[in-house]
Amino acid sequence: MLPRKTIYGRCPKCKTKSELEVISGTPGREKFRCNQCYHNFGMDEL
Repeated sequence: MLPRKTIYGRCPKCKTKSELEVISGTPGREKFRCNQCYHNFGMDEL
């Protein structure tokens, strides 16, 4: 199992700057989850 990766960034939904968990690491098509509101979103929304 891959270790959980987090990046620091701003969630497009709640606008909070916080840790974003990387839930899919496909290059160019990464998906993230906000640790504040648990919104899942892709690279295009970041």
